[in-house]
Amino acid sequence: MKNDFLAYGERETAAGVKVDIRYHLVIDAKPIPDLINSYMWEVSKDNTIVRYDFNNVASGYAVSGYKTKLIGKPCDEWREELYRRALNAQVTNSVNNNSYDAELLAEWRKMYDTMNDDWVNSQYRKIGPDGSVIKIAIPNWNPDVFNDPGKLNYWLDFIDSGSAIGVYSVGKVGRRTKVVSNKDIKTIYNKEVPDIVFMEGYDSNLIA
Repeated sequence: MKNDFLAYGERETAAGVKVDIRYHLVIDAKPIPDLINSYMWEVSKDNTIVRYDFNNVASGYAVSGYKTKLIGKPCDEWREELYRRALNAQVTNSVNNNSYDAELLAEWRKMYDTMNDDWVNSQYRKIGPDGSVIKIAIPNWNPDVFNDPGKLNYWLDFIDSGSAIGVYSVGKVGRRTKVVSNKDIKTIYNKEVPDIVFMEGYDSNLIA
């Protein structure tokens, strides 16, 4: 029985450059929103980050003797919660008790950023039933995530432990990892998958 799945592959860019890609799927509880409910301020001295402060100050936050920089605004994205926890653990040398920190610290800001003005106003283009282009706001996301996901090098997703298979979650039985590394894996995903289930060997008379 496995509840932590890692798939490694390799895609090729338009310029012919080989790029490693990684998809991480876990049966685990999504974090309770905490740090993402606040503005996130980087507090530094002599070009060294000493801590992150989380508060309701949207601008002009100051700490005597230190330099402050706003690096995150409130949002409702659970992966951002994990990312902020990882940043906090990194600067305080504390233990964060999960296996997502390194990958999120390396990849997450390439996909999601509440401080990127272009992404804050980005839109997802979806083709409607009549062939028209429907634009849906997707604040804070790199547009490639929805408009051209074949360019993605990384993705993390949880099957929430509140689902039927939550009895096998990391929190319930511990982490049981399955790793697949295959260069024939060329993309994380590149199209919207229809809601179709293919069944083999069934008796069509039993299907209402």
